Amino acid sequence: SLIKPSMPDDAQDTLTIMEYGGNDCDYDWKAISANPEMCYAPKTPVDKFVNLYRKAIAYAKKAGSHIVMVSLVPLDSERYMRWITRGLDYQNILRWLGDVDHLFRWQSYYNDIVMEIAAEEKCPVIDLRNAFLQTDDYKSLLCEDGIHPNQAGHDLIGRTITDFFVPSSQQPI
Repeated sequence: SLIKPSMPDDAQDTLTIMEYGGNDCDYDWKAISANPEMCYAPKTPVDKFVNLYRKAIAYAKKAGSHIVMVSLVPLDSERYMRWITRGLDYQNILRWLGDVDHLFRWQSYYNDIVMEIAAEEKCPVIDLRNAFLQTDDYKSLLCEDGIHPNQAGHDLIGRTITDFFVPSSQQPI
């Protein structure tokens, strides 16, 4: 497990913040571009993603760590599609997807899985996705690639994390 090298055996007074999913739900776009008629699995298939996430949580809990999970920042389907198709066949990838918004829905599906695991494991969640989606224009908080936060997006992430740990009513004025 990826968590083992960074987790002490006795983590009684530690906090583990877990954020997975963005890269896990991605595909081999080059292969899809070359042959859109085939079936493809994401980089980390759903069952493997759930299994690995649960193993990481179990490992951290066994070590005594407190766990907080983080939801996925939403993506901008149109910009992300332009980004992933650079040098590839846009129409082939679009044909395989069915529509550009499939990218947003697929990433949302992985986020829903994260939220379900958090509820089942009784882990609190820093809900970055909701923080972004509640803004007037979450897409303005993303880089050109449509998936990574820009500086304004990182500022929102910082405020959201701060508000999670120190609610606004307790922050100094």
